[in-house]
Amino acid sequence: LACPLPAIAENAGTTIVTPPEPRTVAVFEKLGTAVPVATEDQFKRLQAMTCIMGDLYARQKTAQDWLVTNGVDATAASAYVGGVFHTMTHDARNAKPSTLSDLVAEQTPGGMNEMVIAEQREDGAYTSLEHSLDSIYS
Repeated sequence: LACPLPAIAENAGTTIVTPPEPRTVAVFEKLGTAVPVATEDQFKRLQAMTCIMGDLYARQKTAQDWLVTNGVDATAASAYVGGVFHTMTHDARNAKPSTLSDLVAEQTPGGMNEMVIAEQREDGAYTSLEHSLDSIYS
């Protein structure tokens, strides 16, 4: 099994593969990054991540709409939101087990990034995401 996403057309996709058969993994490594896993259960759990693509785009759209509503030109707003989200996720592209925790922890204490995390947590955004992932997997 493999779950390639459209970015493989630009050799920029990340594809989960099971079983971790070397020839299959090699094919997807040529198209971006292959993430081989030992079991179908792990594959299905990882595959749930592809279902939050729409949520990511909805967050980007919300940010773009906010900018436009507050006087930013629509062309500039869309270009910046698309580019800055790509920039922000760049540090996580080769994530190790502690990378994402480290990236969250390095936000400036008392700063605006930390404020957004706290507000999102307080509003239940992260718990809601976990609920959606549970729903997708079940």
